[in-house]
Amino acid sequence: MNGTKERNFYDSLLVVMVVYKMKLAESPTYQSLTRTLATSHKSLSLFVYDNSPHPQSMPLVANWEITYHHNLTNPGVSKAYNEGFNVAKAQGKKWLLLADQDTAFPENIFDLYKRCVQEFGVPIVVPLLTDHKGVVSPLKFYSGGGQRQKKLLGSIRLSLKEYLFHNSGLLVSTEVFEKANGYDEHLPLDFSDFSFVHRLRKENLFFALSKITCAHHLATTSSATLQERLARFESYLKAGSYFNKNYLSSRMILPVRLFLRAVKLTFQCRSFQFMFLYFRTA
Repeated sequence: MNGTKERNFYDSLLVVMVVYKMKLAESPTYQSLTRTLATSHKSLSLFVYDNSPHPQSMPLVANWEITYHHNLTNPGVSKAYNEGFNVAKAQGKKWLLLADQDTAFPENIFDLYKRCVQEFGVPIVVPLLTDHKGVVSPLKFYSGGGQRQKKLLGSIRLSLKEYLFHNSGLLVSTEVFEKANGYDEHLPLDFSDFSFVHRLRKENLFFALSKITCAHHLATTSSATLQERLARFESYLKAGSYFNKNYLSSRMILPVRLFLRAVKLTFQCRSFQFMFLYFRTA
């Protein structure tokens, strides 16, 4: 009976991975999940949404049944996750595991997800995401931005009204994803995760934090040119303004946070163009 339940969980799960300017085989996410499947002699369905300028060939690996979609217009992660949901519905899947390309998952990851679902009976499970500074997700929203938490230990049940979480590593049922109307495609990247939590709050009060700890690697901007940083900041400003208008009841704090980021970038890059962008966009 346990073997049947385990097989049913694997059969009911679709992993949705978004890649950008990276070969799938080079992704820490893909590498770690593939090792886990190979060690446990399991196989899974994988939907790869490629936002890169040029398409790529998918590796032939026995542990994966891969569906690949390339979109050179780079509409962002929200569009990708919504398309992943459509694929899951077409394939009759009950669960989505959302991932970016830069998250290293531990061994027995899927068994830990399954146990957490069984223990808490919730349709939303998230891992503990960490970087070199500590815990990245889950987090709380204070003073217009995310605030790291220091005393989070899995497995526990947490309130969606108190905590937010990032996209990568989110296990969510297709039923709940659909009730929340998926991701807001007006937010291609920044604030996409926060807005999705706000949508989930309409239907669910709790999620489970698992014992899974994942190393999350954020892309560095140290080698970015001034124009690249300006473009990235402009995108962040637009997303922040949209999120502030459509999801926050108190709309005074986030603009201050955006202004302080503009000031910080002005000193870091020694360019007043960031301030001009702020007053033009925010």
